Amino acid sequence: MTDTGLKILIVDDEDLARQKIKRYARELEPLVFIEESANGLEAIAAVKEFRPQIVFLDIQMPGLNGFEVLDHFGERTFAIIFQTAFDEFAIKAFEENACDYLLKPFTRERFAKAFDRARRTSLPSRGENGLQNTLTAARRFLDKLCVDDRGVRILIDVDTIDAFVSRDHYTCLHSGGKEYLIDLSLQKLEERLDPESFSRIHRATIVRVAAIRAMTKGDEPEVKLHCGLTLAVSRRCRGSLIERLKVGIN
Repeated sequence: MTDTGLKILIVDDEDLARQKIKRYARELEPLVFIEESANGLEAIAAVKEFRPQIVFLDIQMPGLNGFEVLDHFGERTFAIIFQTAFDEFAIKAFEENACDYLLKPFTRERFAKAFDRARRTSLPSRGENGLQNTLTAARRFLDKLCVDDRGVRILIDVDTIDAFVSRDHYTCLHSGGKEYLIDLSLQKLEERLDPESFSRIHRATIVRVAAIRAMTKGDEPEVKLHCGLTLAVSRRCRGSLIERLKVGIN
């Protein structure tokens, strides 16, 4: 716990569930700051703005589920306690390095045990045994991304994305003829995207292979996408991309 108080984020689409967790947390820790989110989209924004130390995270929610929320964070700086009415998610929850897994309805005593464990947890390095390794082992990849569209947070299906292009300190996502700025680096995206569907074609570009219409020949090849984008292919990536495309290279 810090000198300024423990910061907790409660994510659950049920108001009664949020109020129960809030009440129990304040009974156990008087000096606490609590924020609430009713769905996955709100949770992503809250984590970035509030920077909680502990997140109580429901699993089944509208839009993004709890696991998909975690997919948006490469460097996790908070402890996780999952709460859910379904016990079939327990193994996956602990694969995400959760401190505990509360099965609804849980008692005050069971909550206290989980809460104490989260307060005492030394968060692991994500590079050592965190989300990256979990995704690799389970072969579970991103299928949705949360983006900001003129002040409104929306979900984009990954299979509708044409390309990710790094520009300055941002990553530009191209989908449906529109561009969106996201704060995930290409390196983090490459770790989380299905390699069967996406390919790194340049140090600054990842494309969805099915979005490629053609690839030019020569020392400085380019790919032309169905959406109209033309993107450079580096010499280092040229050979592997040709192998993936096989057919339709002009």
